[in-house]
Amino acid sequence: MSAEDDVIKYYFHQIAIWRIVTWTIVTLLYIVIYSYIFFGIYDNIEKNKFHKIMNESLEIPNIYPILFPAKTEHLTSFYYLNVFLATVVAPTYTSSFFIVTTCMIFGAIQLKIFQIRIKKIHETAKSAQYESKEAQYDGDVALVLNEFIRKHQELIEFITNLNKTTKYITFVEFLVSSLNCASIVTSLIKIKSWDANLLIIITYILALTIQIFAYAWAANEIKVHSLGIADALFESDWYHFNKKCRKMVLIMLMRAQKPLYMSIGPFGSMTNETALLMIKASYSYVAFMKD
Repeated sequence: MSAEDDVIKYYFHQIAIWRIVTWTIVTLLYIVIYSYIFFGIYDNIEKNKFHKIMNESLEIPNIYPILFPAKTEHLTSFYYLNVFLATVVAPTYTSSFFIVTTCMIFGAIQLKIFQIRIKKIHETAKSAQYESKEAQYDGDVALVLNEFIRKHQELIEFITNLNKTTKYITFVEFLVSSLNCASIVTSLIKIKSWDANLLIIITYILALTIQIFAYAWAANEIKVHSLGIADALFESDWYHFNKKCRKMVLIMLMRAQKPLYMSIGPFGSMTNETALLMIKASYSYVAFMKD
């Protein structure tokens, strides 16, 4: 199998995995939001039936009594407004998460593809071109290595800039998700019987957990694949290169010794272990609230 075949296979495999993760999170969140809205509407209808029997004033759902204290004659309009807001809020709630993590996954995929091409550098040199239609190598490994050095620097700059731009967004996402998870688990502990609210809470906890680990996994892939470039260089039969090419390999090898990473604000790099620490922190919060 050629290098480009490996690249295509890996690319579509990773895209398929991320698509499953994305749709799982979105589906779970929509289930939670719509379940909460529809059960709230049902509960409001049942309460208003009782109020009519008792000749009492009707209630309108959720926060609307604060905004519209005397608008009980348009209950159906409020129900439709709830459904509309739920439809709008769900993608808004997840937008920052998906934008940041998609950029992370893009960076991680590019690093892995770079590794694949490094391992089969002789094949790339013999091919007609690499990424740029103007680059004609004719078997010259030195030209390929020169192009690889430039590509490696571009990847380093992309990940570094991405980290600078998103590290505080990541910090807020992790903090809010962990606090949400802790508060929801606290509510779960207080429920003593199986009902619809219990199922909604469990679904929401599952969505939050997947979201936290998806964030950490995307960041961890960047760190792992950035370090993997050094291994790819070692597997590229560098000992068959001439002195000039070996110096180029050494330059890339020195750059690859420093891992690329995504930060959680000012608190260091984010990895899979970070997600576990967040879950442990949420558990500690639950234990404190329980006591």
